[in-house]
Formats: sequence, structure tokens, C-alpha cells
Amino acid sequence: VEQGVYNIQKVRDGAIKRCKEFGIPWEWMLDTGIVSQ
Repeated sequence: VEQGVYNIQKVRDGAIKRCKEFGIPWEWMLDTGIVSQ
């Protein structure tokens, strides 16, 4: 389970990084629950 959570965090961080690079607003992912803090 911990490995899965770690993978999700890695994918999430990568997605946010890509969005920032392309200037895509990534904050909406927080609102939709795809990204959980």
C-alpha cells in the first residue's frame, strides 16, 4: 500500500511539474480531488 501511495505522489508531482512548465493551471486538480494534500 505504501508503495502505491508513493507512486501516486510521484505521478502527481510529475504532473504538476509538467503543468507548470507548460503554463497550465494545475490548481484545479486540487479542487477536483485528483490531487490530495
